Amino acid sequence: MQKNYFNFNNSINYFFIVARGRYLNDICNIFGAISLNKQFKFQPILIKDNYPKNYFIFKYFGLKENKFIFSYYKIFNNLPLLLFSFINTFKCIYNLHLNGFAWLINEFSIKNIIIGDLIYDTYIRKDHRYTSPKIDLAFSNIIFKACYRTLKLEKLTQIYRPKLILIGTDGYAYNSGIMMRIGLKNKIKVYEIQAHCRLVEVQNFKKKFGSDHLRIIYKDKNYDLNKKKILNHYDYKKKNKNKIIPYLSTDTLYLANKNKYKNKKKIFSQLKINDEIKNYDKIILIASHAFSDAPHVTGYLIFRDFYNHMYDTLNFINHTKFDKNILWILKEHPASFLYKEKKIFKNLVNQFSSKKIILCPNNINTYDLIKICDNVITTRGSIGLEFAAEGKKPILGGAASYSHLGFTEDPKNKNQYFKILKDIHKIKPLKTKQIFEAKKAIYFLDSGFYNYKLKNSNIISQHRAKKNYYKSMLRGKISQNQNTTLNDTLKNLRNKDINNDPYYQSINNFFKNNILAK
Repeated sequence: MQKNYFNFNNSINYFFIVARGRYLNDICNIFGAISLNKQFKFQPILIKDNYPKNYFIFKYFGLKENKFIFSYYKIFNNLPLLLFSFINTFKCIYNLHLNGFAWLINEFSIKNIIIGDLIYDTYIRKDHRYTSPKIDLAFSNIIFKACYRTLKLEKLTQIYRPKLILIGTDGYAYNSGIMMRIGLKNKIKVYEIQAHCRLVEVQNFKKKFGSDHLRIIYKDKNYDLNKKKILNHYDYKKKNKNKIIPYLSTDTLYLANKNKYKNKKKIFSQLKINDEIKNYDKIILIASHAFSDAPHVTGYLIFRDFYNHMYDTLNFINHTKFDKNILWILKEHPASFLYKEKKIFKNLVNQFSSKKIILCPNNINTYDLIKICDNVITTRGSIGLEFAAEGKKPILGGAASYSHLGFTEDPKNKNQYFKILKDIHKIKPLKTKQIFEAKKAIYFLDSGFYNYKLKNSNIISQHRAKKNYYKSMLRGKISQNQNTTLNDTLKNLRNKDINNDPYYQSINNFFKNNILAK
């Protein structure tokens, strides 16, 4: 039964709520929309695509003002918009032919809104296109739709001049990712109300460094930097890895460290290097990422993407004569199964496999590898922070939440990166102060208290959804449990008043203290 959650009046103060098409994300943002409407009389404008008829969640809550952004069935309804979209698409493809993918990722923009990285990430999301990206029909289609969306969303922004924007995610060339960029460009507050009880204000540095970039966050001096608390948190996390949910990475918690700890002798035995271990001057871990998973969503890379980083790194190692005898261990990302990348990864490794480049078995966890390895190479993975907290310097290939804090190697380009690899034997263990800074970063990222904490909901079935999600990951498959989340939430809404829900009340309090109606 539909209820009347919104009060629609003649106010000229609007805000955008951008649909994602996932029940849990959209319901959380709807709670925020209800709060804004009731407190400030702001009028919601729903930004969405043509979802299936059975996706009725917005209609259930009574959101009336819908703006459909893209459908091939409707593109001829606005011929000027269609023409400008084709023009920008042609310009993009022409310059891409001339200047390559680096130009697209770093420079392509419409109305000073950078969207090239969103386009590229959307393109490689499917069919393992990162192995050989090319300007084909699929790529051209994504470029056209991104241009169309950007022009239409920018026009709607100029018409309604929203006071703020609620997004469902910040990646990919769909409505949410593009709307985030438009909002930041126009100095409009952009928020993401997350299911795991965080309310995040998207900052302008997000585009280059990611929203959790601590080097910038640390500029705020109002945080509790109690040294004992930081060290106790790290010690507790190491001993109770299955009880801590890191804000930084759920993959690390539920997948990378799911296997039992092993002693060094057992690790060397499984790696089949126990007879030769004394011959190596250094052992280096190369930690892969999930190749398909939005390589640019948290900032810049010095490589085209995660796959390109791994390929170029292995190729360099394979063709370089090092001054010292170094063993390189390759570790597949624990979430690669989500994107069916195991075969891709093995084919890549097989091209460069040798006595000095070996593949790590899946049943050896992160902390075990830290015991035997001297350094780790990653683009921006949380494994780099885990190594640093144990005194071992990570080499990064892009912006990480913890980069540029004094305990990482942060090359500016490929030349610097490969020079660091050539001289990797010269990298010394981290000093006590650097190790503490790494542990402090873990404390900040795990706690996430620089974002606004929301209370647990009695209506939205967040915990059940997350529990089922993590269990499915451990079983080697993925399950979003969309219908279960929806049914549980609707059942609770019939029996409970949203105004008494702790989650909704904490959203209310945040907007009350941070948003001023004009």
